[in-house]
Amino acid sequence: MVGKPLIAQELVQRFGSGRYYFPILEEPWTTRPDARGEVLKLNNLLAQIRHEYLIIGGCGESSIQMLKDIVPDSYWQKSVVVIREAENLREALEPLRKYMTRGEGDLHRIQTHEISSLAEGDRIAVIEHSESLGEVIAENYCAFYGYKIIKVPPASEHDLDSCEDLLRGWNCAPENSDRYLAQQTLFENLRSRIGKLEEKELHRVLFFTRGLPYGVLPFKSPVAHLKQERNLGSQLMRGLLRVGNKRGIAVALICDPGDLPDTESQTVRQLLANNGVEILDLIGANATNHRFIYTIQYYPYDFAMISSHAGEVNGRRITEEVINTKGEKFEFVYDLFPSFSGRFIDGKMMVQELTVPVSVNGISWYDKTGLRRDAQGFSLREYFSEERKAERKHRKPIRTEACQGVKFSNALKMNDFNWIPALSTVGDNYYPIIFNNACASWMSMGDKFLYAGASAYIGTSKDISTSLAATCGSRFAQLAIKRRSMLYALFVVQKEFVEQLGYTPYLFWGHPDLSLIPNNSDNKRLRFVRRRANIMAWKKKSIRAGEDRKRDIQSILECLMESD
Repeated sequence: MVGKPLIAQELVQRFGSGRYYFPILEEPWTTRPDARGEVLKLNNLLAQIRHEYLIIGGCGESSIQMLKDIVPDSYWQKSVVVIREAENLREALEPLRKYMTRGEGDLHRIQTHEISSLAEGDRIAVIEHSESLGEVIAENYCAFYGYKIIKVPPASEHDLDSCEDLLRGWNCAPENSDRYLAQQTLFENLRSRIGKLEEKELHRVLFFTRGLPYGVLPFKSPVAHLKQERNLGSQLMRGLLRVGNKRGIAVALICDPGDLPDTESQTVRQLLANNGVEILDLIGANATNHRFIYTIQYYPYDFAMISSHAGEVNGRRITEEVINTKGEKFEFVYDLFPSFSGRFIDGKMMVQELTVPVSVNGISWYDKTGLRRDAQGFSLREYFSEERKAERKHRKPIRTEACQGVKFSNALKMNDFNWIPALSTVGDNYYPIIFNNACASWMSMGDKFLYAGASAYIGTSKDISTSLAATCGSRFAQLAIKRRSMLYALFVVQKEFVEQLGYTPYLFWGHPDLSLIPNNSDNKRLRFVRRRANIMAWKKKSIRAGEDRKRDIQSILECLMESD
């Protein structure tokens, strides 16, 4: 577990070129409100890796202390090596000399102008050159698994924001000409970074990116994406655990609110059931907002197929004059939209209002340089602080307007209400595979499932027809269950549509070697054992929980108990 790129690089040089993959996990974000949850996820992942030692390098004291509070003292004393600075590395690693290897892993780098010389069997990895911890982890993985590496410039915040706007314009612009222009601009931006890579027929292409959807281009090769920043090491390990442990699909979740004709959900359901997979149905009236929220997060399943509508919700654009604690005035513009939380109090569902900042003093919220220069005194943390919210004197409304389609508000339609993904976990630490077959389900949803613990996420790049969704969803499951890799299966089933449409409708995020091979043991018993362990664990947590947390736990238990 590493917090500094330099230390990660030094460790790779000593341990990264042996017979076994040397996993590197990022230090958790302890400054986030859900920091303890992040550390718990990391600990759950460590518990499944067969390791003799855990090296903690360049991590903050808060991260170390949080991990100490969770793991037993015996493990900490015998199995943990702490390196606080690079200068202490040699001395700290002395007990591990027998595990060290000689030299660095073989990094085969190529330039974009050499793409034409690539062969059909080549594995290509495109890595953003950011000098970050994620870049070190990506190179370490590629060296071990024999990828040829192409380095491209890192995507800036402006690049990511522009990409998001172009995707939305391509999908939502009122005029066809505007949609076409947005698509062409997006494709030009992506091609300017990777040359003619999409035209080559290769074994596979793996993108390590901050979020640019390179795979939306009409590639002639299977394409997978991995998020290069924040938790790349965990993403890789979740996939490797499934692949290495040959963990097949034992329990599948099928969610279909039942408002679309001829969906693929029944075909996929029957196919999985015929191959011995246990099915948890959230179909029709069972696909309520409340039940889905808790089941998708806490039920121990391996694969989820979601067949529904998706789209941005409407809200309000609010402009306010804001005065900070120093008396400085700012014009703050933000979008506000409602979200059903899924929590019930006294028989009533709680509704949250979610805020998306737009600008401060006319400067885009995503122009960090401009904000630091011309709006330095504005603090979102101060704006939302309880003391300032109670005062209300520091906020003066200027105007309120209707906002059609709030950015980042993509919601899934359930049987009763829309659901905007806000996940703390997914699949109860079983690192499930998610196939979200709703429209534009990659945009602003993929991140949330991956960060919550999914080992792979398949989503759509834009709005798609019901017939295309049904065809690809059904064919994908039929091919992927026959011991084919999911990445290859997705490539084959959408190939004809890529040629017809001129873009790739489905994007794959996650480890490229995952499959939908069914588990060959007694899956009914396995489902019972998993579910019983879950119920017992939550009942134990409920004993010491506060009243608000007890309500949440009760909802979780109700969903677990009803789900048979």
